[in-house]
Amino acid sequence: MLEILDTWDTVFTCFQDGRFSLKRWEGYADAAMPGLKEKVLEDTADYDFRRDILPVLQNLNGNRERASEAHESFLEAVGGLNEKLEQKLGILPDMKIVFYLGLCSGAGWATELEGCPAVLLGLEKIVELSWSGRMSMKALLYHEIGHIWHFQVRGGRNVSEAAVDKGLWQLYSEGMAMYIEQLLCGEKHFYHQDKNGWLEWCADHREELYREYLTRLERGESLQPFFGDWSSLHGKSDTGYYLGGELIRSLAEKYSLRELAALELPEVEKALRAAAFSSDRKGRQV
Repeated sequence: MLEILDTWDTVFTCFQDGRFSLKRWEGYADAAMPGLKEKVLEDTADYDFRRDILPVLQNLNGNRERASEAHESFLEAVGGLNEKLEQKLGILPDMKIVFYLGLCSGAGWATELEGCPAVLLGLEKIVELSWSGRMSMKALLYHEIGHIWHFQVRGGRNVSEAAVDKGLWQLYSEGMAMYIEQLLCGEKHFYHQDKNGWLEWCADHREELYREYLTRLERGESLQPFFGDWSSLHGKSDTGYYLGGELIRSLAEKYSLRELAALELPEVEKALRAAAFSSDRKGRQV
């Protein structure tokens, strides 16, 4: 069952005389949903508030028209969502969907609140990233729903604490969420990150990117440059979402959606290695 929580009407009570007030935000978050304030404050505890968070919040206050557009897009995205999920995914995941003002935890965050799966849509990051349009909002929402659906279908099975397993899991889980996003959007190769030639560049450097991911994985090096708008690799952000999405699409040629959701990591690693050295294999076949 889906539960929609829309806090739009009280978002701007968090500002006083044009300035963001953390005290007011805490009251807003407490009133919105039990556990929301504590969840967000814990997640952002290591950030420099004045440097990393406050400018994004002030940007939101100065872009109320875009914020309003984001809210309208949200209302459209959740309209008829129950039916769409049942039709495309076969089951309706239990979750809360929350449209709220966060503290830069992310535009979309698949998590838990009070023991219930939840998708948190952070208005301040949505506006900062210019994802307020209808298609961007749907893609963002569908991606996070994909994470929760995947986790529920797997019965909560995650991975070990090994660095290699974590790196494979991140590629796999983001790939599954990307694949479900595309399925719900109705476009096979849709990537909401595709701006300024991003998708074409990723496609042109596909094998090179897979090899670099595999190399970093084997060496125990950071994979952060592949994920997140604050990181980049060769000047491009979010390339890991492309790699994961394309990897799952290739596996979908022989597995059903539920089988994809239940894959074990050795199968994912096998597919990653095949993708990283696909031209070598083609050369040997000639």
